[in-house]
Amino acid sequence: MKRLFVAFELPQTTLDSINVATVSFVKKIPLDARLVKWENLHITISFLGDQDEAMIPGILDAMKGTTIPESLYIQTNAIDYGPPAFEKRMVWLSLTKETSKELEFIKLSLEANLYRNGIQWTQENSSHFNGHITLARFNPKPRERLETIYTPFDASFHPTELVLFESELTPQGPNYYKIEN
Repeated sequence: MKRLFVAFELPQTTLDSINVATVSFVKKIPLDARLVKWENLHITISFLGDQDEAMIPGILDAMKGTTIPESLYIQTNAIDYGPPAFEKRMVWLSLTKETSKELEFIKLSLEANLYRNGIQWTQENSSHFNGHITLARFNPKPRERLETIYTPFDASFHPTELVLFESELTPQGPNYYKIEN
């Protein structure tokens, strides 16, 4: 079994900009926060959980059948704590509402293709897609006990393809590996 998710990778220019922005908030976040490794930063489209290796060809086929509009540009919004409606346990680089709506359409298209290919996974109970890039994780904390880190962050890029990743959990944090055809 492999723990899998489908995501968009970030271009180097966006990674470099995030690296510079990290300096502004890293000393304000909780001491137990673990920054996500730069090579692990991505935008998750669909988390598939544990999947038998025999399902990988069907997942890759579903991804190929998912259209990414040429007009799609990922637009970031701000760095802040997340998730928005719960106790905070991460630092997020949020995406604009417009970008999230476009990515939700891609997510639904991908998941319809996965369903047609017989892939089963635990679907999230969210009413809408909340696009973000996770920058750090920590034990849940009420927002009132967190120092303010809100920082506008304006970057954009055109994603070219969906990527299948395996997530290996370790005590030091997850490691992600690309699964190629």
